[in-house]
Amino acid sequence: MEGDELHVGRPPLFKGQNYELWNMRMIGCIQYNGMKLINIIKYGIPTLIDKSGEMFSFESMTEEEKYICQNNAKRRHLIMCALSEEEMSKVHAMVNTKRCWIHLLSHMKV
Repeated sequence: MEGDELHVGRPPLFKGQNYELWNMRMIGCIQYNGMKLINIIKYGIPTLIDKSGEMFSFESMTEEEKYICQNNAKRRHLIMCALSEEEMSKVHAMVNTKRCWIHLLSHMKV
């Protein structure tokens, strides 16, 4: 990561080392892409599952739920773009951005 140039809007690449430095850079990148929406990573998204255990269809969601889901997807994409293939393989199946972030935090070599 040392010597990597940072480009506006492009997330810093995490290769499994120097997690604390990557974390600081990544928070800045996420804030740049939507300061208000960092809360999705901090607090997660509400569970959008019906009584039968199925996810609500996008069409049945309220506008606020759609907004939350869309912004979760944007933040998740930003994180995925910032990971090497090896690191991405550890979290690619996670839909909730907060869970992805926590998993990265708990499994990285600091």
